[in-house]
Amino acid sequence: MPETLRILNTLSQPCSELPPTTPIILDEEFINAYQVMPESTLSSPSGQHVGHYKAILDDHFLVFLHASMSTLPFQTGFIPDRWKKIVDIMLQKDPGSSRCHRLRIIAPFEVT
Repeated sequence: MPETLRILNTLSQPCSELPPTTPIILDEEFINAYQVMPESTLSSPSGQHVGHYKAILDDHFLVFLHASMSTLPFQTGFIPDRWKKIVDIMLQKDPGSSRCHRLRIIAPFEVT
């Protein structure tokens, strides 16, 4: 609950109080990123996958909420604990070959 309160307090601050170099993820950027991403590309420890994010792209409020949540670490330096856990997965680029330079590493992590 303290994590949620801190996030809500950050969201309630006017943008003019943010440093000028603070990266902000715009709603359009969020939409553009998820529109082109195949649903099977990514999953997270919670079981959410790209399909969950694609499903909200027509709802302005939900897009704003997710884009804002993704922006918070850049604005405040605060990172929710569940975003700090990553599982690295190594996929073979060439089936049957386990050569290090022929492995692709993906790191699904929690984004909501």
